[in-house]
Amino acid sequence: MLITVKIGQYGIEVSRHHSTFGLERYKELEKKYPDKEFYYFVDNTFSLASMQDFPFLEVLINTACPRIADDEAPLPLLNIEDLEFLERKTTT
Repeated sequence: MLITVKIGQYGIEVSRHHSTFGLERYKELEKKYPDKEFYYFVDNTFSLASMQDFPFLEVLINTACPRIADDEAPLPLLNIEDLEFLERKTTT
């Protein structure tokens, strides 16, 4: 998961004010996918190209700015909102 500490983004600091953001939200995903291994990348600014340094990753879940361009990502990139939407769609 890509988590930002940049002020005004969906990072950890926002969770103090909004229950739908922050660590609780990320931990819920881990509960839904117990067979998956989760890795947390926390930074102020991300270089998606650097994710190729982690060849064991299958997909990136973006919890930072939803406008991060996925065209520079070396593997699939999903915004957390898109993932949650897909989950709701498949359970209804």
